[in-house]
Amino acid sequence: MSMDDKYLWHIRGRRYDFTSFVHKHPAGPTMILMGQGRDCTELFESYHAMTDLPSKMLKAYEVKTDEKPVEESAFYWDSTPFFDDLKGRVRAHFKSTGRSHKASAGMWARIILGLVSLSIITCFWIRGHWWTLVVLPVVYWLTGPLLLHSGAHGSLSHNWRVNHYLSYVGCFLASLTTWNHLHNIGHHAQTNIDGKDPDLQHFQHLEPDKAPGYRLSWQQPWVPKYTNYLIAMLFQAHFTALAPALMCEPLYYSTDALLGAVPFMRLGPAELQRHWAGRALVFAWAFAVPCALHGLAKGLCFGLVPYVSLGFLFFAFSQVSHLSEDCFDPPPPAPGARCGRPEWAAHQVVSTVDYAPASRLWGALSIGLNAQVVHHLFPAVDPSHYPDLAPHVVAACAAHGVPYVAYRSWPEAWAKHVGWVARLNAV
Repeated sequence: MSMDDKYLWHIRGRRYDFTSFVHKHPAGPTMILMGQGRDCTELFESYHAMTDLPSKMLKAYEVKTDEKPVEESAFYWDSTPFFDDLKGRVRAHFKSTGRSHKASAGMWARIILGLVSLSIITCFWIRGHWWTLVVLPVVYWLTGPLLLHSGAHGSLSHNWRVNHYLSYVGCFLASLTTWNHLHNIGHHAQTNIDGKDPDLQHFQHLEPDKAPGYRLSWQQPWVPKYTNYLIAMLFQAHFTALAPALMCEPLYYSTDALLGAVPFMRLGPAELQRHWAGRALVFAWAFAVPCALHGLAKGLCFGLVPYVSLGFLFFAFSQVSHLSEDCFDPPPPAPGARCGRPEWAAHQVVSTVDYAPASRLWGALSIGLNAQVVHHLFPAVDPSHYPDLAPHVVAACAAHGVPYVAYRSWPEAWAKHVGWVARLNAV
């Protein structure tokens, strides 16, 4: 990539310079800067699925250069009949209901209740009440990661500042900068593509003398220690929240690409200082404050137990949606595609499974992760709408011959995930 390309946005094989538009961007500067210096076609198309206006604005920002052509996307974008049909159905749904695709009144009531409950429980946690070690991680899971996830996707509100600042409630799971790279840029755009989706890299630990590990894709190398995959799963679950929040931060930022999969956004000294100051505050609040108030042993207990419990919740609900045998069947090539490239929307459907997508109970408990097909196709739509949108997605899949998989419940989805891990690692 040339020096100039590091400052440009690449969409559908063309270069654009949005520098003058960054602070005018309706979803805020962070959202548009995620695409700078990289092929951001998938980000651009999915986040603007509810309107055609951004596509109409592109020509005014196009840059004509003599540089070599932009690297071709892994997906075929010249013709997208499946995604076009999906967008039409979802837009028609919101037009017919007269509702916004952002957070519903019910979701805002749930968020307010969660924030109030979290504040009260935190007060008891600071005072050293042992029962908070059980209740705090559950209430935080239902509130903090929900706001980090939805806020970072811009799905809560049309006001980008509301999305941006509420996402910081989830800072004990990951910093916003780290989350944007791991989740929005890497995982959402390149789901289940080895070497590009960082969610496939977390648990490998290829070195024999390192932590217990296992692989999540048949494309990844197998090492003998993976036969102990059940022990590795239990071990890794303990750190699924603590690692991205604190333990792995130095590793993440020691290279030019997060986990070797996602090249970093241009981060200046001021951005990096704010990032590390934020991580220091998280560590101080989670560990230093309780140790100072209650002594080393009780303080560490009050820091580690909630983090480990949060990790188990995150592990249990986040692994099942993309990591089972049904998520690794290749989608059919898009009509007219060269070299058999699939349509991106079809790839999202076949690399994802839902479980009880019509259930608002499972939707609440999983913070919307039970309906990941809808979410991956329309990340800017709030989870409160997923149960209503799922039938439209199923109908579009049937019309275009795209296989859609939905399990009946989370236990079934978990069993499928464990079965997939066993198949990959047992021999």
